[in-house]
Amino acid sequence: MTGSLATPLTFCPKMRLCRRSTGSWEELDCSASGGETLSAIEGLRGGADAGGTTRAAGGRAVPTSSGPQGPHPQAGEAGGAKAALDPADPRLGPPDRGPAGARTDLEASFLPSSFGFRPKRDAHQALECIRKEVNVGARWVVEIDFRDFFGSLDPGLLLGLVARRVSDRRVLRLIRQWMSAGVMEDGVTIAAATGVPQGGLISPLLSNVYGHALDAIWAKEAVHLGSIVRYADDAVILCRSEAAAQRAYRWLQGTAEALKLSLHPDKTRIVDLRDAPTASTSWGFTSDW
Repeated sequence: MTGSLATPLTFCPKMRLCRRSTGSWEELDCSASGGETLSAIEGLRGGADAGGTTRAAGGRAVPTSSGPQGPHPQAGEAGGAKAALDPADPRLGPPDRGPAGARTDLEASFLPSSFGFRPKRDAHQALECIRKEVNVGARWVVEIDFRDFFGSLDPGLLLGLVARRVSDRRVLRLIRQWMSAGVMEDGVTIAAATGVPQGGLISPLLSNVYGHALDAIWAKEAVHLGSIVRYADDAVILCRSEAAAQRAYRWLQGTAEALKLSLHPDKTRIVDLRDAPTASTSWGFTSDW
């Protein structure tokens, strides 16, 4: 790509990064700066060193090592302070950046356990997945609900997660600016330090990037406890015993803290389906198990 970026960049109706001029859309070559990562645009956010490593309070680097035995020390199963998740955490898998368009590239990394805001996936399919798990013995369910999920997404962590898949610094800068733009209510612009606006054009995609971190960590260290099914900010963990459900719940508490999310105290709970043969899900359905 050549020329000045003085003309504002935006996504055209086809969700490609473009610049609008004289009433038409000019598509930009997002592969021109391939290889540039989040560290190349430091100053976008605080709390990172020159290599893009997120640091906890006091400048301490977040540990990223994990081993075959037991839960990762960030997540744990018991109480206590948990360090914030590092986008370079090996449990998220190796970074896979490429020149493809942002939406396609990010979508390709999501796991089959995610159903919300994805092409050819819906809540009915998520419910069918739950039904199959219940029919083979998963009668203990951890219902998950995050308090103000969209408004709580940490911008630094979110940009780090996006940068694992998108190398173009202009796309990363555009996302950062969009996240910090705020919303307008009654002619007054209200800025927010965290989160993405509900109803925003790319908020569903960014929320899935954040939720994918939960899915990926579960697949790496807790899948032996049961199966997770997630629809956007709502999810369930299906287990075959009460003990597994209790361990999954403790794992969830630690991992949510590492992701800087808060669990809703009333809606996050453990349910024995044998005591509730007709149970409501968080997605607006009622099913007979």
